[in-house]
Amino acid sequence: MCVWGLCTGDTDEAVPFGGDCLDQIKNLLDRQEKLHERQSELKTLLEACKGSGSPVKDGASVAVENWSGPFDWDAQADDVRFNIFGISTYRANQREVSAFAISLSAVTVI
Repeated sequence: MCVWGLCTGDTDEAVPFGGDCLDQIKNLLDRQEKLHERQSELKTLLEACKGSGSPVKDGASVAVENWSGPFDWDAQADDVRFNIFGISTYRANQREVSAFAISLSAVTVI
């Protein structure tokens, strides 16, 4: 394990950077560079989506809809959530996923 320029071996004795630590640092720096590149790509894609109003990828268009608004079935869904499943509140995004699922005939949620 490497901490602040020192590595510990099997004996937990601090020793100067060794080959393993330098390899780990190089791998982490390489990973960081790739993550920065991916972040830049995603920012560019996000700006393009904001500008067009609708994200497009590989020729497929996806409509952006608001699933957090009130729906006709809210009272019934709340009743089932609480009285059948015993869940007092929704988890993050759970209500929106439920709204999407109820509005469609088939949905897979992971």
